[in-house]
Amino acid sequence: MFNSLKLSQKMIILVAVPLLFEFAFIMALNQLLEQSEEERQREYIARTIISHVNQVHRVLLDSATASAGFSITSDPEQRERRRKLLSNEMTKQNKALQKLLADKPEARAHFERAENLMTEASAELKVMKRLFRQEGILAVRDKIKTVFGKLSDQLDTILEEERQAEQLSPKVQAEQREKIQAVLLAGVVLNTVIAIGLMLFLTKGITGRLAMLMENTVRLARGLPLNPPLSGDDELTHLDTTFREMAFALAIASMKERAVVEYSADMIFSIARSGKLEKVSRASEALLDYLPEDLVDQHYLQFVLEEDREFTVKALEDARSEGGSSSFENGMNRKDGSIVNTLWSVTWSDADETFFCVAHDITARKEIETLKRDFVSMVSHDLRTPLTSVQSYLELLSDGIYGELNQSGKARLSELTVSIDRLVKLICDLLDLDRLESGSLTLRLHKQSVGSMIDQMQSACSALKLEKNVSVEVVENVEMKLNADGDRLVQVLVNLVSNAIKFSPPGETVRVSVTNEDGVIKVQVTDRGCGIPEEFQRTIFDRFKQAPDGEVQKGGTGLGLAISKAIVEQHGGQIGVESEEGKGSTFWFTLPNALTT
Repeated sequence: MFNSLKLSQKMIILVAVPLLFEFAFIMALNQLLEQSEEERQREYIARTIISHVNQVHRVLLDSATASAGFSITSDPEQRERRRKLLSNEMTKQNKALQKLLADKPEARAHFERAENLMTEASAELKVMKRLFRQEGILAVRDKIKTVFGKLSDQLDTILEEERQAEQLSPKVQAEQREKIQAVLLAGVVLNTVIAIGLMLFLTKGITGRLAMLMENTVRLARGLPLNPPLSGDDELTHLDTTFREMAFALAIASMKERAVVEYSADMIFSIARSGKLEKVSRASEALLDYLPEDLVDQHYLQFVLEEDREFTVKALEDARSEGGSSSFENGMNRKDGSIVNTLWSVTWSDADETFFCVAHDITARKEIETLKRDFVSMVSHDLRTPLTSVQSYLELLSDGIYGELNQSGKARLSELTVSIDRLVKLICDLLDLDRLESGSLTLRLHKQSVGSMIDQMQSACSALKLEKNVSVEVVENVEMKLNADGDRLVQVLVNLVSNAIKFSPPGETVRVSVTNEDGVIKVQVTDRGCGIPEEFQRTIFDRFKQAPDGEVQKGGTGLGLAISKAIVEQHGGQIGVESEEGKGSTFWFTLPNALTT
């Protein structure tokens, strides 16, 4: 079911589930905190009530004392001030208690009875004053005690209830703190479980499928069998289906190509050791627009593209010296001056001292390769957006946004991050290469210091140098500058130097030299690694073309040299390699437009 959802729907689920859990967790925690705050407020109110009741007790005691000593103070004004002071204090405390007891019905009832008793006591005090003047203090003392004793009883009841509430509050608050701690612990555990579950879900539903798609692009480029079809009904499944249809079309085209060869539609010819053509099939008319009789006794090299002649001679000599067969590609000149791409299959015969050759037109296959590059470019564009979303989500997991992962989760997350980063780098490399080769990437030309670009390269390669225990020595005769895109040339330098470091034995030194010859800057990167077999040197700058011990085993994408070639050529320069097996390699490139400092 998950694979039937669109990528956007999957991402919404992956984001919404943790958010919903966080919202529920925050709501539950907020409710517990509110309960805890209410309990602390109840404790505070209880303490405040006790304080006010004690104040009322004090006022009542002062009133009782004043009532018992009516005749002691003979000054009427002093007695009146004393009475008003006590009355105002009692009114103040009564108002405070009425407000505090608003939500306490039982305590409020006791306080209302106390207020009624105080009203009755005020009336009785007037009577007791007259009785005091007639019969003395002994006649009113017991009544005063009785009146104020009833008041004290009511107030003591309120005090007892509030003291019980005050004593119970710490226990309730402790229980609430335990609940909050339990909720926090449960939230952390559940959040971790959800994060790990989503991560595994993501790995199974998206990341693994993306990896299979990207691996299929590489497998197709190298002619290997494709992975099994993806299941589901999402964009990745549709993309996989389209990819397989294209691969099937390529397979059909390849079968047709082989059928053409089998039915002798190719030009079949023989070459004497002297280089002259001896026999030529009728297919020469279709391939080169020459009749067979026009080609016989002509030297074969005059029909080979000029830049391919040296390579073709060497390929034929290799086949002769090894006494076997070989195949290679080259370009041939047609009668009208156009060029046809051909695949030569060559067999040397010692008995006849003749090369028996078949030239197959592979121009159509080269149109197909262009379509393949266009398809890879399309795949790269369509995959980059979801891959970026996956990267962002993994960064959120790594930053602990959805909770702390355990060690196993962190290890798995690290593996996923490395895989995603490598896929993103491959896609970015493919896009860069397509833009460079199509000319859609505009260079930003400025006056650049070669020394500054070398410094940037040293900084970018510092970690790799330390890891491989390989040093980089730069030989620069003079300070040179040129009009160029500095960032892109730094990319070329980093590609060449990092490759040299990877293939150098520990303890060795990679040498970078920069020279200026008649306004053309030449940069050479030399290592003492295993070297590159001669048969691979011609194609090593092509897409996904690598030496036997190439970057596939060194952690690269196989596109670095192709990108470097495109950047150098767009600057109007050239790039190449000189290598000898077992002695190392020297990669070089030239750049015009050198400036004097």
